[in-house]
Amino acid sequence: MHSEYLTNIKGFEDFINLKTLNLSSNNLSGSINISHSLIQSVNLSFNNITSINLSTTALTELILSNNNLKSLQFIQNVDNLEKLDVSDNNISDDQNLLLISGSKQLQSLVMQGNPICSSNGFINKLIN
Repeated sequence: MHSEYLTNIKGFEDFINLKTLNLSSNNLSGSINISHSLIQSVNLSFNNITSINLSTTALTELILSNNNLKSLQFIQNVDNLEKLDVSDNNISDDQNLLLISGSKQLQSLVMQGNPICSSNGFINKLIN
């Protein structure tokens, strides 16, 4: 459903065997809720999402680049996340780095284009 001008994601929860969801380049905005137990990969890049609420145990890949996110609070609810792309958002608070450090399965993190990346000591804060 890439570039389909969708404004909400209602109805996708009815696809009980869905494992991959690509809703990039749509008109999704505001807060998005995803509570699908089998979904493994979600791409919501190039929308205008300000927050996301996740309730899923299988999610390993989450692509949220080019949105309007300010917080990574959602990461606390995803234990198996291996790949996270939140590049080109509005993440600026150092507290978000603490949230990332709690993601023990995370193998790939893309954050460039966020205000936090230009803060003094960003790399040291991220790895410490």
